[in-house]
Amino acid sequence: MTFLQTAPAFNPGIILIGLILAIIYMLIPLGIYLYFSFAYRAIAKKTNHSHPNIGWIPIIGPCLITSRTAKMHWWPVLLNIIPFFSTMVIFMIAKNSFTYNLRLIVGLLVLIPFTIFLIFFLIWNYKTFRFLNKPGWQSLIGLIIVYLGVLFLYSTAFFVKDLGVEDIVLLGPLLINVITFPIGFILQAIYTGRVAWSKN
Repeated sequence: MTFLQTAPAFNPGIILIGLILAIIYMLIPLGIYLYFSFAYRAIAKKTNHSHPNIGWIPIIGPCLITSRTAKMHWWPVLLNIIPFFSTMVIFMIAKNSFTYNLRLIVGLLVLIPFTIFLIFFLIWNYKTFRFLNKPGWQSLIGLIIVYLGVLFLYSTAFFVKDLGVEDIVLLGPLLINVITFPIGFILQAIYTGRVAWSKN
């Protein structure tokens, strides 16, 4: 029996479906990036920002635009550096011995700076919406729903002591996050778009 006879046969249909799904998963983040970049660029123009094209910079651009409109400093953006580097260092040190205590430290190092940053971003967004004569609550509801869903899942993954990768306890928070994340994201996209492109 030759190698060709023993090798598993590839199903062209499965390969095609895989390629389509891969393309979709690449296009969705690209579409989200383009949508919010155009939106915050339009908001920057409405608020007479001197450099509206910074809206194209992921994460940082919207923060710089809204913080300027809110007349507040942009320094909380730097808080996003802490989770990235601290997590990298701990993973390099811990390697395969990722104990509960290390998991707790990583969780706090990520959660606390990000939460502080998000609070500032909510304030910037709220003041930007009010500056453009839109209800301030519309700037908050989508982001808060997304954050609460992610927080629930994140807290379960990092702060439950006796937790294995296969643990069923993750299923509930995961399902909640799957529901809340798209709802919050869609609401945020709708309200941000209304601020960006409405004429009044």
